[in-house]
Amino acid sequence: KRYFYGDDRRRVEDLLAEARGVEGLPCASELEALALEARLIREHEPPSYHSGLSPSSATAGGTGFTLTVNGTNFLSGSTVRWNGSNRTTTYVSSTQLTAAITAADIATPGTASVTVFNPAPGGGISNGLSFQITQGKPSITMISPSTCKAGSAGFYLRVLGTNFRPSSVVRWRSTQKATTYVSATELRAWIDATDV
Repeated sequence: KRYFYGDDRRRVEDLLAEARGVEGLPCASELEALALEARLIREHEPPSYHSGLSPSSATAGGTGFTLTVNGTNFLSGSTVRWNGSNRTTTYVSSTQLTAAITAADIATPGTASVTVFNPAPGGGISNGLSFQITQGKPSITMISPSTCKAGSAGFYLRVLGTNFRPSSVVRWRSTQKATTYVSATELRAWIDATDV
């Protein structure tokens, strides 16, 4: 029990149950007994992070990527979980895993929880680390119409681009205009006759 503390104390019962199943096996040496003890402890210790995630953030709407998870006690059967769902995982070493994160995983801004699941015997779910999905800066690619004559009547200005939000506002000569959010790639704003 000296190997466990905090939330890991609940794993002592599992360790003791498995140890009871092998206690009748004779060990040829103290070294063999220590190796058996170390194996039982390792198999009943959940993974835990030390170094974190790389990358630790991405821009919403980006492409899929490979996430590197650094920690301890990873096994060849360990699985990276993204918000509780398994992701295709590659075992690199006992301290590193990589996982395929899809574009759908980072489609909208927010925070994802990344954990690692180790299979039985022992195993369990690691502590979670947060992965930040940030909103990119808005960018304008086109406006329509792009010209008008002085003294023209008011009109709707169509603004095309990326990373627009429902709270986005079109500014005309530094003045905010009544703006309609159409999508993340389109806004429309009413330009008064007095503005032209």
